Amino acid sequence: MKETPQEIVVFLRQYKSSLEIAKAVGCSQELINKIASGERQNPRYQIMDGLRDLAKAVKRKTPRGNVGR
Repeated sequence: MKETPQEIVVFLRQYKSSLEIAKAVGCSQELINKIASGERQNPRYQIMDGLRDLAKAVKRKTPRGNVGR
């Protein structure tokens, strides 16, 4: 099942700040906050690719059992 942008950002926020996510993805902290709140539901594909890549990297570094708490 595909994760929504909001679900990905909410997951990432368990491990990183909005500013860290924004810097890693190449967008503003404001955009990350809008995605997390559901105000922005369809970010550009470049942002989505960055969010997915960052989430994969975080999941690889997270001990099993803690992903998606």
